[in-house]
Amino acid sequence: MARGSRDLEIEWNRDWVPDTDAYLVEDVFIVKCDLPGLAKEDLHLKLNSKGNLVLSGQRNRDNKFEGNQCVCSERRYGRFCREIPVPTNADIEKMRAKFEEGVLYIEVPQKWVETYRIEIT
Repeated sequence: MARGSRDLEIEWNRDWVPDTDAYLVEDVFIVKCDLPGLAKEDLHLKLNSKGNLVLSGQRNRDNKFEGNQCVCSERRYGRFCREIPVPTNADIEKMRAKFEEGVLYIEVPQKWVETYRIEIT
């Protein structure tokens, strides 16, 4: 299966994994990650040697209720790491990311390379 057409890969060895959607809209690969309760400074985004986006960070437990009896706790805390394959024709130089209202938006434009005929001698 070609890179970019497979499902998003998840590293399950972390405390939690943010919900993520990926779309191909015209010539742009778009990723949206839900990261409520985090600040931009809590996030790290890089491109690894395999050409995949690696999103990592940490959400800490709110200490203001520490020492009180917990009635219900459903939110996830701790470190996370998510590896997202990008299309092989990604234009890395034009990649953009913005964090707005708890959602990380990543846009990866694709570049199209014309095919060239190679003469065989």
